Amino acid sequence: MSSGTLPPQAYTREMLMQAYQWLRVQPESIKEMAVTPDALVSLFLKAKRSGDSSLESIAPISKENFRNDFKKYRS
Repeated sequence: MSSGTLPPQAYTREMLMQAYQWLRVQPESIKEMAVTPDALVSLFLKAKRSGDSSLESIAPISKENFRNDFKKYRS
């Protein structure tokens, strides 16, 4: 997913600050997608509306996460 596919967002400075605070506790794959303020706010609003798990479908899967999930489900 490239940042060019995100729709433009209208947001306040306060919302941007909330989004930044949210981003600080997100996995690296989400942080890599938040390259602009617009992208950050879009990700934040999507997570707020649909839950953080909704971002898993757009986040690239790392080998380490895949292995950990595989081990968890295999047990």
